[in-house]
Amino acid sequence: MNSSRTLRELMAREQDGLVRLHRLLEAEHAAIAARDTATLERLAADKLSLLAELEGFAKERQAMLQKTGLTADRAGFEALLGREGDDTPALMSQWDTLRDLLEACQEQNRVNGLVLDASHRATQQALGILLGQTREAETYDARGAVRNGSFRHTSIKA
Repeated sequence: MNSSRTLRELMAREQDGLVRLHRLLEAEHAAIAARDTATLERLAADKLSLLAELEGFAKERQAMLQKTGLTADRAGFEALLGREGDDTPALMSQWDTLRDLLEACQEQNRVNGLVLDASHRATQQALGILLGQTREAETYDARGAVRNGSFRHTSIKA
């Protein structure tokens, strides 16, 4: 098997994995919004499995690079793609698609994290209210760092 074909096949498997990861992240977003913990647990397990698969692809890429004496980083991989003659433009296009997919996954993961954090803060605030605790507003210290407010106990009378 020639190197161009091997590279194409590896990148196709990576692309498939990243498409599946993005779908999982979108499903995770919907489950977070619905507060569906059972689905979140299943998705977390699926995500771990898929991330292990993607890590395997990265190791394959590193092995290819080591075999050719190139650095095991983005520059090394792009140099490897540049050595493929007539196949270089198609391989570079496929590489651009992979990078775009990875960025989309990173962005969706970032959004999911923000939504989870906001949900956690709202839950903590509601719990504080139920327990008769109110939180002083967050402020900034002289260095500009956020200083968490303190809790005050209030009594709720019926």
